[in-house]
Amino acid sequence: MKKTFRILKIENLNNSIYGNPCRRLIVEDEEKEILTGKTATNSVLGWEVSHTWEGEKKVLAYHYTKGGNLIFDRLTTGEEA
Repeated sequence: MKKTFRILKIENLNNSIYGNPCRRLIVEDEEKEILTGKTATNSVLGWEVSHTWEGEKKVLAYHYTKGGNLIFDRLTTGEEA
């Protein structure tokens, strides 16, 4: 799934065992719902996320785990499937 989110806050989390960064994103969706999730383990998105994104709108691909956790997979464009 993908959706446009406004990035409210970005927090650094511990790196993976391979040294890749992980970030917590607090976002607001188009329905004004506040959501908290993190970047997928060892994903490129962990490297792409910048604190300068706070306040900006980004289209992110995401999924929910079986436990209900929100995981952001990648940065997308509006045209991608």
